[in-house]
Order: sequence, then structure tokens, then C-alpha cells
Amino acid sequence: MKLPHILGLRPGIYIFTLLTIGILLIVFLLCFLPGIHKGGRYVNFNSPLSETGVYVDDVYLGGTPYQFFIASGKHTVVYEKGGIQVAKTQLVIDHPVFLTNIIHRHTIYEPTLKSLTENEKESINIFNLNEIARTSTITSFDEVTKYSPVFKKWAQDAIALGLDKATVNDSFALGTNFITSSEILSDANNAKTMLSEAGLSITSDIAKTALDVSSKLFVSADSKNQMGLAATPIKNTGKSASLSFEDFTQEGLTYAATSFVMGKAALSIFPDTNEAGVNVQTNTYTIATTPVSEYQWALFVKANPLWDKTNSDDLYKKGLVDEYYLSGITPSVVFATGKPIHNISFKAAEAFCDWLSQKTGKKVFIPSQEQWTLAAFAATDKPYTKTLTILDSDHSSCSAMLGGVWEFTDSEYIPLQRLTDYQAVKNLAIKMGVTTDCIVKGGSYQNSPSDITEHTVGAVSKIACGDLIGFRIAWEL
Repeated sequence: MKLPHILGLRPGIYIFTLLTIGILLIVFLLCFLPGIHKGGRYVNFNSPLSETGVYVDDVYLGGTPYQFFIASGKHTVVYEKGGIQVAKTQLVIDHPVFLTNIIHRHTIYEPTLKSLTENEKESINIFNLNEIARTSTITSFDEVTKYSPVFKKWAQDAIALGLDKATVNDSFALGTNFITSSEILSDANNAKTMLSEAGLSITSDIAKTALDVSSKLFVSADSKNQMGLAATPIKNTGKSASLSFEDFTQEGLTYAATSFVMGKAALSIFPDTNEAGVNVQTNTYTIATTPVSEYQWALFVKANPLWDKTNSDDLYKKGLVDEYYLSGITPSVVFATGKPIHNISFKAAEAFCDWLSQKTGKKVFIPSQEQWTLAAFAATDKPYTKTLTILDSDHSSCSAMLGGVWEFTDSEYIPLQRLTDYQAVKNLAIKMGVTTDCIVKGGSYQNSPSDITEHTVGAVSKIACGDLIGFRIAWEL
């Protein structure tokens, strides 16, 4: 078979030409077109700070270290940590085109931190300490629940931010009081080494004690040992008082300022050590003889429609309650009931106290665990309340301190606080602005009386609304 000439060209020439065009077309389609169509680079976003949020053109990508494909062109990159903008720069990505579908072009991007104010540094530090506190709620880690080195991240940021030695020592001291597992303990020791190598040696006695106690609890545990002071229950006689305005009335008992041991000698096993005895002191205060009732809550809601059950979605979005706010309850000012209010959050309880403070002109508040415990000591002879109906007519001491509903206290839950320096750690938490779960006391009607005493400590989120959780108020004269 003899191929014809085309346009005067011999077969060999036009076949070669067609093959060349075909090869060039294939090369173009495979090697150049993808790059032309989708130009850009894979960018490895790094930061001097740990797990910093990356926004490119106002779109959140993730936390550093993070790799993402960025299209060619000029982009605005913002780095944020703990709600603080730590860097904002322009990133220009070129347009490589050759074999981009086979050879991924990478670039590493790590901006210089902008000059941060002391308040901004403090906010980032508090954010990291809150991460340590949240991690402490997990006491067992495995392949499913993997441990994240929160202390290492905090130390990395402390060094990068140039925190002063005093702040580093205070932060580390507070953080070590949240050690609740061998993994967190190991992480804390590694962070301590990092800081030392950076010239930020830890000298805090509280931190040293916390590390020592943690080692005894989570490494060389010996359940035969005990920790904490022996309990010294006292029965102060409360003086009758009352708080009232319009349709609201609350009977109470005033207790004089006193010192006592809160807790008992506890086994050296966590979380049994939550009950370890510690010396505490209370100022003069008045505490309600009964928990806040559904009727009293109805009066509050009537005066403050924001807290109506129908507004629960908005309260949830504002981070004031969870999805169970007033679940199964319809408080009424018509049908008065003395049943304790429940399915309300600590934050809701605070709002209730603020309302009463405004109406009565007295400082109304949720009692601390010390104040709650002192009142409970005076009521230990009363039977465990196995119902939500309070029938006790004896007002010489508080009713339903044990049983009924768990009661909020205005005390942060800090796992090792009783084993290190109770008051100093409390002061550090206030100073640093760290917020954790709040302590609840007293058990509920569903708990066995053999499991609950005035020493029992529970902890719940400040937005949690539970079927078995309520509160009573306290006030200053």
C-alpha cells in the first residue's frame, strides 16, 4: 500500500509532523495544562506559637503546623491564637505550571509575630492554661483517646511570647495542679525541661509539691498511704435570718467567721484525694435553709424574660446553658412549689443571684464549698433527703444538704489543690483568670446515702443543666 502525498508533502514528513504534534499535545495536556488550570503551591503553615489558627482570605484552614494548597496570586494571611490576632501578612504565590500534578511544589511559611501587648500575651497564656484544665478532665488515654501535649504547647508559647519568669512560674504552678494522669505528669516534666533550657527555671514551691504529689499518685501509687488532714466537724449554731422583697421570701442561717478542717484523711488514690482534709476559713455569711425552689425561679423568670424556657435556644447560643435548660420543668408563679429548681446552669444561678442583689440591696451569691460545708456540718444529724419534696420543718440547721439535688458552689474544681496549697492555688486561679468546672456538693435523691457525705466532691461544667443539680443562695448581712 502506497500512501498519497498531501499538500505536496511526502508521507514520511506529514506522519512525522502529526506524531510530533500528537506528542506535544499529550505533553501539554499532561505536563502543563493542570498547572495552567490550577496554579499554586502547597504551603506548610508554621508558627512560633503552638497550634495557631490560620485564616487565608478570611477562610479558616486549620491550626499550625498545617499544609494546604494555595492558588496563585496575592492572599491575606491571618494567624490567631486564643482569639488574639498574632500576625497578619500578605502571601504571594507564584504560578508553576510544569508537572504540577506529579511534582507538588511546596513552600514553608512562618510569619514573624506582631508586637503583642501584655494583655494579649496574658490572654494567650490563659487560653493555654484553660486547655490544660480541660485536658485534666480525661484521666485515661489510649489509641482512641490520644493525649495531646498541652504542657509542651504552653511552654512553647511561653518562650515564644517572652513571658517573664514570675508569670511562667505562676502559670506552671497552677497548671501542675491539674495533673490527673501519668501522661500529663510526663508532659509537665518535659515542659519544665524545655523552660529550663530556655533560661526559665521553675522555682515555685507549689509546682514542686504538685509534681511530687503527682508522682506518688500516678507513678508510684500506694493506696495504703493517706493524704490530707483528719476532719474536724464543728456544729456552729446559726442565727436565723431572712431575705425578702415583694413575693420573694427565703429563710436563712447566719454563721460567724470560723476556721476548720474541710475534708478528711483520704486514701492516696485519685480521685479519692478530692476529699483530702485542708484548713480553711470563712467570713460571716448567711446561707439559705432550703435550695432555690421552682416557684422562686418562676419569680426570677417573670422579672427576667431572657431566662424564660422559650428563649433557651438563644441562651444556648450565648454559652449560658446547655440544651437541657429547664427540660421537663415549667416554673409557675401561680402554683407555688417548694421543690428545688433543677436543669439550670451555674451561669443561670449566677444571674438569679445578681437579680436578688439588685432587688434586695444585699450581696447575694452562690456559696463557696467552704461555706456550704460549714452549714452541712451543722445538719449532719438530719436524714438523707430521698425526694425532691422537702418536708423538714426544723430550721435550726439547713435542710436537704445531703440528697435532694446536687448543689452548685462558687468554687473552681482544681484536682490537686487540696494536696498542695489550697488557698494559694485558689488565689492563682483567680489571678490568672482560669475557669474550670465548678464544684457541686451534697449528692442527690438518686445517690445511695452510703456513698455521699458532707466531704463528697463532684464537678460539672458551668453551662451544664442536670436533672439532679440545683443550688441554694447565700448572702451578706
